[in-house]
Amino acid sequence: MTPLPNPLFPDAFSSWLVGVATGDLVFDKVHGEAVDYWKSGHFYEAHESWEDLWRGQGPETALRRALQGLIRLAAAGVKGKAEHFAGYKHHLRGGLGHLTLAQTLGIDRDWPGPNWAEILLWVQSASKEERNLQG
Repeated sequence: MTPLPNPLFPDAFSSWLVGVATGDLVFDKVHGEAVDYWKSGHFYEAHESWEDLWRGQGPETALRRALQGLIRLAAAGVKGKAEHFAGYKHHLRGGLGHLTLAQTLGIDRDWPGPNWAEILLWVQSASKEERNLQG
């Protein structure tokens, strides 16, 4: 079996996640917990934390889509750890779709900090790598 890429992103992505803040104390605390889970490879827990934040967002906002993207990437991590290649690929592609829409909706204004084009390139690169995986 071909090992799955882990982590999904370079350290720069995790470093950016740590530094992102909205000014909302509850959001920032839960997001910080999700990042800690992500960095330690506890993708299910990261997924659950980001999902709590996602539920509190208005419909079709850039932040809601960005959170959906992170949720899907965490789900890809869960599937990857279980070596479920089809699920890994499915969630990775879904995450890319949500992050792309977040960029279109202006996530860089709502959640400043990253170079969103670079983030999308990282996800696209992981997507290219996953095409070589079994399943």
